[in-house]
Amino acid sequence: YSIRPAVGQKYYFSINGRPKAVQYFFSLGYNNKNGIIRNTGVEQYTMRLNLDKNISKTFKVGTRTGISYINSNMPSGANANRNNAAGSLIRSMLTYRPFMKLDGDEEEDPDVDEETFVSGPDKWLKYFINKRETLRITPSIYLQWQIVPWLTFKSTLGGDYSSAEFTRWKSRVISSLTGSIGSTNHFDNFRY
Repeated sequence: YSIRPAVGQKYYFSINGRPKAVQYFFSLGYNNKNGIIRNTGVEQYTMRLNLDKNISKTFKVGTRTGISYINSNMPSGANANRNNAAGSLIRSMLTYRPFMKLDGDEEEDPDVDEETFVSGPDKWLKYFINKRETLRITPSIYLQWQIVPWLTFKSTLGGDYSSAEFTRWKSRVISSLTGSIGSTNHFDNFRY
């Protein structure tokens, strides 16, 4: 029972207006998509703010700011070196016999194939983590000058800040041949 119906939700709110010489646009968004595999999915929050102001008949200034936050939990994918049930949840689902051990069973654990030391999909769902969190902020400001009706000069200065954290953990419970493998990485990046 590793697969489920994928359900998604999207909510957006926006408002805009143009009182006098100022024009504005503001929006908020929320997006939540469950993956078809249990314990997987993506959650996203977004915000956008645009402001424009006419300083005179020929000069205009404005700003654009976007913020997004994404939190995802994904299954493992197969890689070229370990293209088998020990290297991928999906391969484990396709190649492993469909048995489940019930609580109280004294028998041999059916979640582990004794010939290959590979466990079934349920162990992947309990003992594998592949999470990613990303925050991105993109502010910019511009100045526009209409030199003549058919010629406009526009200069923009902006930045792009992103922060990402990756956490990956695979317990030795999944495969006694590979042992436990884990890593966490954090990246901060700013461009202008």
